[in-house]
Amino acid sequence: MRKHHHADRKSLTRTIIQQIVFKINKNATNNNKTIFSGRQCPVSVCYIHRCTVSVFTIAYCVCAWTFSITLSVKGILLPLRTFGNNTIMNILIQCIGSFGIHYSKDYTEADFHFIMRGAALIRMLANFMGHSVFQRGLQDYLTLHKYGNAARNDLWNTLSEALKRNGKYVNIQEVMDQWTLQMGYPVITILGNMTVENRIIITQQHFIYDISAKTKALQLQNNSYLWQIPLTIVVGNRSHVSSETIIWVSNKSEHHRIAYLDKGSWILGNINQTGYFRVNYDLRNWKLLIDQLIRNHEEYILKQVATTYIKLGWPKNNFNGSLLQASYQHEIPLNVRDIVYCTGVSLLDEDVWEFIWMKFHSTTAVSEKKILLEALTCSDDRNLLNRLLNLSLNSEVVLDQDAIDVIIHVARNPHGRDLAWKFFRDKWKILNTRYGEALFMNSKLISGVTEFLNTEGELKELKNFMKTYDGVASASFSRAVETVEANVRWKRLYQDELFQWLGKAVRH
Repeated sequence: MRKHHHADRKSLTRTIIQQIVFKINKNATNNNKTIFSGRQCPVSVCYIHRCTVSVFTIAYCVCAWTFSITLSVKGILLPLRTFGNNTIMNILIQCIGSFGIHYSKDYTEADFHFIMRGAALIRMLANFMGHSVFQRGLQDYLTLHKYGNAARNDLWNTLSEALKRNGKYVNIQEVMDQWTLQMGYPVITILGNMTVENRIIITQQHFIYDISAKTKALQLQNNSYLWQIPLTIVVGNRSHVSSETIIWVSNKSEHHRIAYLDKGSWILGNINQTGYFRVNYDLRNWKLLIDQLIRNHEEYILKQVATTYIKLGWPKNNFNGSLLQASYQHEIPLNVRDIVYCTGVSLLDEDVWEFIWMKFHSTTAVSEKKILLEALTCSDDRNLLNRLLNLSLNSEVVLDQDAIDVIIHVARNPHGRDLAWKFFRDKWKILNTRYGEALFMNSKLISGVTEFLNTEGELKELKNFMKTYDGVASASFSRAVETVEANVRWKRLYQDELFQWLGKAVRH
């Protein structure tokens, strides 16, 4: 085992607590890029689009995955590497939070959840293969099929050969077919063996967010699902953490011997969330992980910001004047601009909202316009939110593709959730006419507006609304109902208990 460096602590914290997702600096991309499905990625990777529909999904995913790797291999500053990782993490959180994903042969049933799920799987594949081996395998694949078509298995077989040349023997097709052709994803449970030291029990099962859904859908009652899971783990205690190791989990239940694991050590699985699965632990291990995160957290944060603090320093006098001068000399960094704008709009008055609105109209940079527009949705003023929703339908003011983001971000604002939901229902005919043919966008809108609905009344409204427009975007609306039913159930079971716990914590 090696010393627990700050990098290890950072890895541990990032794995358990999802970091804030930052925007990727547009200037970080290199010139050899092309636009593919709304993302920037290397031209060579986008060539995979020439393959079959199944591999089309992979092409899109590689774009998302590759951008993170590009930032790392180009040696750009650490914060930019973090942006890439956080963007992929955000994709993973979104698709792992989707629990009703059903594969459909009808392409019209496909939506952006299916595409983002592929991005997470490609990231997992690249991680257990090793990034350099994965990239070499992709190059071989593109070379072999550059003048023709290819099927999904062609990609898997080429990657298996690349892995074999590196001395590793994994049947990529066998592994990935379980992830791409089976519904959903697994949850791993790691249990400590109380009778034998250094031993753990690892189980896997099909993860169902809403347990009650099993009684409603026959396909969810299938207990035969199995995945070959590349589980990365580390073991640690108060002063040390082990190096990362990988365990392949293929059965419902397995016993494994883990080095350095004793009664005082915790175990952490799925490092950096590279795997497309959830991980659960026994109560003892959860407590050890919580204790590890709490211990010396202030010292850790100070270490992280110390260099910045020293670099900036403080003037001996004229403090306010220096702040004013600094505001003109230093632009708000792009990676925190969305947070700064949003916070300002939410805490300050209507004048600030109008100022941001004016900036939105005057700027010509597309990325800046998007950040400003999303900041406008952060207001606590319901009148301003209503005004913005209505303006979003004016194509001369807000681009059609940006209007969806306006509605979704208002729905995520606690002060605007009901406004966005009512607006969505009232304007559905207009919205469906505008986005109905753009399957991904329509599905994104339905999911975004309904994902935070959590009352019996809202669930009833959603079901009644579906009956009114029976057959329109049925798959997306069915998933929305699953989401809201799960939200209502969770709220009923845990809200009071959670509020009591929070109240007790605040009092102490």
